[in-house]
Amino acid sequence: MSLRAFACGACCFTLSDDMTADNAPSLVDIGANLANRAFVSDLDAVLERAVRAGVGRIVVTGTNVETSADARRLAQRWPELLRATAGMHPHHAKLFDAAASTALRDLISRDVVAIGECGLDFDRNFSTRTEQERCFEAQLELAAEVGLPLFLHERDAHDVFAEIVRRHRSRFSRAVVHCFTGGKDELVRYLDLDLYIGITGYICDQRRGQHLKDLVRLVPADRLMIETDAPYLLPRDLPKPPANRRNEPSFLPHVLQTIAACRNEPPEHVARATTATAARFFGWASLVAMVMLVAACGGRSAPKSPVASPSATATDSASPPTTPPTLPPPEPPPSPSSTTPLPMEPPLAPPPSPQESPLPTRPPWAPPPNSPPAPIEPPSSIPIFPQPASPL
Repeated sequence: MSLRAFACGACCFTLSDDMTADNAPSLVDIGANLANRAFVSDLDAVLERAVRAGVGRIVVTGTNVETSADARRLAQRWPELLRATAGMHPHHAKLFDAAASTALRDLISRDVVAIGECGLDFDRNFSTRTEQERCFEAQLELAAEVGLPLFLHERDAHDVFAEIVRRHRSRFSRAVVHCFTGGKDELVRYLDLDLYIGITGYICDQRRGQHLKDLVRLVPADRLMIETDAPYLLPRDLPKPPANRRNEPSFLPHVLQTIAACRNEPPEHVARATTATAARFFGWASLVAMVMLVAACGGRSAPKSPVASPSATATDSASPPTTPPTLPPPEPPPSPSSTTPLPMEPPLAPPPSPQESPLPTRPPWAPPPNSPPAPIEPPSSIPIFPQPASPL
């Protein structure tokens, strides 16, 4: 997916004079719960809006075995746009056993780019603290074994969380604290542990997220990434919030605009930096090269063929294709009696080749451990549903 293919001409932030639709970088939403039932009836339209808003890649979050499998299936259905994580959220830690561990390991493939969402949540304690810690450490070990980065969750558990991460830090390559909402001390400690920071629309909340507007300035550009955590955390200051109160990836530019204002930086600068950081974090070499090319153009139009050829993407597990994705026609919505969280469908790809099969050692496409980090309003036809409770 080239940056040209997803130029921000339809994006809801305004391009500066030296930034044209030809050299505007696409955005990466590093965390969206698209396997959530809130998207079951109109995911294709949600993705169309995201692409029109300038979002070039979305990482679909897995929170247990079932949603991780759903996330991977979505990534296989839209390989140009989506990737997945596989993990067990602390809310579900009580379900983590040998079978769940094996199932998560079996999900690891080229479509899965991180282990998680995993971590600790001592706010709601849907699982006991002992269960959460055991589940968390097991996934840290899995990430170290297979060489994938980590997508982390922490709420009201900073001290224990940071100590567990510290004990394992030398073994895994990279990790991002997704949806950071903590204070300055927590931020400094995470940065000292060489962790990445994910910022959501929580920063747009004048009641709860005001402190983040100061803290986001402290995050180095090469450690900052952006996300929506859709369908949760709808930015509260959207000029025209959707009637159904559902967040979605097309609102990511609004989060970007807020972060840029807080950092006193041009939005296009933050866009390039966060996209390049996400590309390095997830090992998307071609996307890194494209962002560097856009930056080198200095406001001039980028060459028309700046990314690797399709044949070259075989060695880049998530190389951006050179043409925008062709999204399939809408599918009929499920019947009201259906309880299936995602529309079921036959596999759209052949079974993994032996090279892609889960292995007990680091897969060939994974980065080596300890390597350096190389307002579009939804249509009114969307069913209205109450704002879901965030898993934060």
